[in-house]
Amino acid sequence: MTEPTTLSSAEDLSESIVLVGGGGHACALLDVLRRLDRWEVIGLLDPALEPATDRYGVPVLGGDDALRPLVERGCSVAIGVGQTTTTSPRHALFQRLREMGASLPAIVSTRAYVSPRARLGPAAQVLHGAIVNADASIGANTIINSRALVEHEAVIGADCHIATGAIVNGRSSVGPRSFIGSGAVVLHSLQLSSDVAVGAGAVVTASLPAPGTYVGVPAKALP
Repeated sequence: MTEPTTLSSAEDLSESIVLVGGGGHACALLDVLRRLDRWEVIGLLDPALEPATDRYGVPVLGGDDALRPLVERGCSVAIGVGQTTTTSPRHALFQRLREMGASLPAIVSTRAYVSPRARLGPAAQVLHGAIVNADASIGANTIINSRALVEHEAVIGADCHIATGAIVNGRSSVGPRSFIGSGAVVLHSLQLSSDVAVGAGAVVTASLPAPGTYVGVPAKALP
């Protein structure tokens, strides 16, 4: 395995974090991490990028082979892989990191609001301008993207993405591995199945008991 060349092998990394992924979601997440002043962001890992180069102002430390040595030295990990039409790459990475015993903290922007009574699972991410209200529950490895709203007592399952400006109203639930598109609205007290994709701008007015893709106002299943 290749040790990142920019780090001393004896360096304590318990107050550090590494970003896995080098795309657009990683860029947004890095901005959140820099404002938190909680960890030192030591770099990012992405096999598609050239090691020892620079990405978003941080060094590229290598690819997958550099991950385990960092985890073994106590470095926390932020998943910078986004999620749109499929959860598979992000979910697979999360599972792999859990098997390694990686520290996968929930990450909340300083410009977001999360109620003290809300619950966040490991690797959950709440980005700029998002609101997670009282008694809401956010599952592991779920993204609450910029300016999204998760209202009181709503439950968002694991491996979900509530996209920019989307609204999940109070006491509604969204099953695991689901995607709620930008500007979509889920009305109050509805239950959405696992593996549901709701298109941008759609309005969900009734519970969705089956997996599938739903679009329009009111939201209807695509054939």
